[in-house]
Amino acid sequence: MKPHFIFCHGWGLDPDFWRFLKPYFPEEDAFYCDLGYFGENEPSPALRERVARSAGRGIQYIGIGHSLGLIKLLSLNIPFQCLIGLQSFIHFLGFNPELHEKRQQELAALTKHFTRSPIPTLKTFCKRCGLPAASDEKLEQINQDNLSHDLELLSHPFDRPQVPLYIIGSQDDVIVPPELIRDNFENHALIEFLDTGKHGLGYHHAEIISKKIMGFISAYGGIYP
Repeated sequence: MKPHFIFCHGWGLDPDFWRFLKPYFPEEDAFYCDLGYFGENEPSPALRERVARSAGRGIQYIGIGHSLGLIKLLSLNIPFQCLIGLQSFIHFLGFNPELHEKRQQELAALTKHFTRSPIPTLKTFCKRCGLPAASDEKLEQINQDNLSHDLELLSHPFDRPQVPLYIIGSQDDVIVPPELIRDNFENHALIEFLDTGKHGLGYHHAEIISKKIMGFISAYGGIYP
């Protein structure tokens, strides 16, 4: 069956996050969601229309989400064949009580700073991620409502998907550290960690990530021979 890849970036970013990974996936078989953090874009209608048009054509959907992007993909209710999460989670705060309390304090601090000074806070966040901040032109179009809404979304747990699931993290990620990934997915997903990448897998190490994604799909997705 023909695979179709649906990508979704994380909080504070936009589809440009995938620019180094894009060349490894057929352009006509990939859709890059825009969560509308810089402007008014909203992915669901265009994506659902595309999925509806492809009904009955033997296409199987593979979701690839970075960080919050995995949850956003789950919210679309698309029948994914399998899902890949790059530094992703289903509960940003964690289920372990001690971990939960620590991360709740960190999220509260981020929310407070973002409410008071959204652009400087977003720039600082991107720096901690090991990623370039959005351009000044994009920052002039910052959609604070969308960003604030999704910060609040991080407080809520989501159900684990019932399809083959592959989570890739990095050992030096301070936003979604290995501890959180294990807390969320241990015994429920195939988990792997790279030594480096900070909170930017997909942007960094694009060739390695593409090979790992295709290897997982071949082994667990039942698509590639």
